[in-house]
Amino acid sequence: MTKTAFGIGIAALAVMGLAVGWAWAAGCGGCGGSGHAGHTMATAAKEDKAPAASAAHHLQALEDRITAALTAAQDGDAKTAAAELTKAKHLLAALKAELQPAGAPVNDRCPIMGGKVNPKLTRTFEGKTVGFCCPGCFPKWDNLTDAEKKAKLAAATTH
Repeated sequence: MTKTAFGIGIAALAVMGLAVGWAWAAGCGGCGGSGHAGHTMATAAKEDKAPAASAAHHLQALEDRITAALTAAQDGDAKTAAAELTKAKHLLAALKAELQPAGAPVNDRCPIMGGKVNPKLTRTFEGKTVGFCCPGCFPKWDNLTDAEKKAKLAAATTH
């Protein structure tokens, strides 16, 4: 294996790491990236903005591009490997755009614990982006009635 092919292989692994890291950080919405106990991807897709089927498609396509880049790198075909990595980069950008919340949270404080909101930890409620302080607040929020959610969101919103 040449130095170029080795470098391209390392770059491919880095791209895959970014994709997995981004997906973990964004979570499926219901787990905050920490596991899927207590909900399904269908539940997460219904409650959040990230369309699960499309994200899964982009993840599979991204994996395919990275596999093709690694194969080309192992075969010493730097040009094909670079082209596949470029495609992977575009797929990663599409996936990031899909998984980002629709907008800034409407609340300043977490409606569950009252802490500072992490803008990456959100749910959608009545068309509004609701921010939370930690992934542990998601199950507590999910178990509230709509009336309880409205009251907690109102108390956590100062603007």
